[in-house]
Parts: sequence; structure tokens; C-alpha cells
Amino acid sequence: MTDRNKSKDRDPKGAADEAGRRGEAERWKEENAEAIRSHNERVKREGLILARYRRFPK
Repeated sequence: MTDRNKSKDRDPKGAADEAGRRGEAERWKEENAEAIRSHNERVKREGLILARYRRFPK
């Protein structure tokens, strides 16, 4: 167990805060799933918007 995990066990508020953040992240992913899917499809179809400015090989 890491020190961070030990402190969470002793701090119920910290554990609750982390659980709340996880729930918030999951809600955000659900709410934005369509936009993310649409963006990924566009990138597959057209490539990255700024790809022409890359300074490193693909």
C-alpha cells in the first residue's frame, strides 16, 4: 500500500472526494461520448488538423 492509499484510509473525506471525482469523470465521458466518437471518426477520415506542421516523422 502506498503512502497515498494509507492516507486515504485514514481520511474518509479524501476517499469520498476521490470517489466523487471518479463519478464526475464517468458522467463527463457519458455526456460527451457522441462528440468524442464523432471527432475520432473525423480524424480517421481526414487526419489530424495540424498534422502538416509536425516536425517529427509519423
